[in-house]
Amino acid sequence: MKAKQTIVLEAFASAIGSFRWVAAALFVAYLLSATILVQPGEVALVLRCGKLLGATRDEQIRRPGLLFALPYPIDRVIRIPVKEEGEVLVEDLWKSLTDAGPVIETINPLKEGYCLTGDQNILQTRLVAKYRIDDPVLYALSIENPNGLVHDAVMTATTENIAAWRVNDALRLRDDLTQRNLSTLVLQSAQARLDRAECGLILSALEFKEIHPPRHLRAEFERAQSARVAKDTRKREAEGFASSKVPQAEAERNRLVKEALANASFVRASATAEVAVFQTLSDEYRRKPKSTKDRIYREALQQIMSQIGKKYLIPPGSPGGGMRIYVSEQENSQ
Repeated sequence: MKAKQTIVLEAFASAIGSFRWVAAALFVAYLLSATILVQPGEVALVLRCGKLLGATRDEQIRRPGLLFALPYPIDRVIRIPVKEEGEVLVEDLWKSLTDAGPVIETINPLKEGYCLTGDQNILQTRLVAKYRIDDPVLYALSIENPNGLVHDAVMTATTENIAAWRVNDALRLRDDLTQRNLSTLVLQSAQARLDRAECGLILSALEFKEIHPPRHLRAEFERAQSARVAKDTRKREAEGFASSKVPQAEAERNRLVKEALANASFVRASATAEVAVFQTLSDEYRRKPKSTKDRIYREALQQIMSQIGKKYLIPPGSPGGGMRIYVSEQENSQ
């Protein structure tokens, strides 16, 4: 009987020893169960009893590599994909122009979104925003729905900024420069809201996918746009005509001015020369009036005679008396 009891006790002790090693192995496996490998492109945070471990940001944010932590529920590891880029499509301010529903004269704001421009017109738009995680701690511990937060910030910023634009300027989003300007303003305004929320998110890009007037007024806006295009075309044609005619007019003006200046110089020089001759003749006449008068008479007579073709001299004793001059060629031609 004692031998049997001894055998039972020995078996029980052996089982207890074996269980101790199994329990130790299970305990070690339990301790190592929270050890994870943080992949490239992500970081991790460790919460111990609900409190973030680490005194500084560098200590709190665990970089890629092997991470040792205590098992749950003591420690909780949060993995954050910081290299991934989130995307949010904002369609609350938009309604398709090809919507199959009935076209009515008014907009139901409960079913159809819109923006109000600065000149009290209505526009509808949809846009896409991309964001990335800038502060993993704020991202993990401050917000629950990052897409919803980005969506609300972008939608609010869009309505605020379009309210400061005229409808014609906003509709020029087909122009790359205009789109960059408005997109930049909306992005900056939305980012300011996210910064105030301390969510750890940063907007990396924002693009307007579509912007147009409501389908109720589409035809009117298209007619106005066509008229605006026609006006711009006529304006460019007029500017082109002016650019071709103005240089010609300027060249003609310069030519006339040069001719006038040259003529003025010639007339002035001629007048100066005539004044000098007259002054000389006047001085000579004062000194010798009779001889000067005779000389002037002879010079005038010589000039007249040089312009006559054939000349006939009549003797002094002929009827009619004195010397007469006849221009036979001129008389014959007449």
